[in-house]
Amino acid sequence: MNNTSNSENPSGESNLSHYSAALCVGFLLLITLMALTAHCCSHRNLQNTQSTRTIAMDRDISDINIQVLGEEEFEAIVKNYPVLLYSQAKLENSSSILSCTICLADYKDSEWLRFLPDCGHYFHKDCIDIWLRVNMSCPVCRKSLFTTPIAEVATLATGLD
Repeated sequence: MNNTSNSENPSGESNLSHYSAALCVGFLLLITLMALTAHCCSHRNLQNTQSTRTIAMDRDISDINIQVLGEEEFEAIVKNYPVLLYSQAKLENSSSILSCTICLADYKDSEWLRFLPDCGHYFHKDCIDIWLRVNMSCPVCRKSLFTTPIAEVATLATGLD
């Protein structure tokens, strides 16, 4: 009897090891499938988010500013902020203004900067003009720029020329 029981155990263990191996392979396939599904879903969400941002950025947001201020008033305020060469701004301002915080490029002496008198920050003229079409605040301190009366801004602009 011992011989028959010994002959059954090895074949039973063999079936058990095949079953364990199949179970492990199945488990690994399930984990792989779950990881692939999660990756595809997160990639699709990322693409949807990026396309939504692109659509929002492509949209003409200047209408928001026009609704609040009106085109003429908006233009009057932005155009009256003082503009000066970086070489002049360095002489007038003892603090170290080195680069535009919008485009992150270093200033060159021959570049035109726009000065925001409400908060005292400088930016490339073109950079801040585009920024103000979309945002009505300073990119550095977020102070609203449309609180100073136009006449006062115009006086500051003529004083820097």
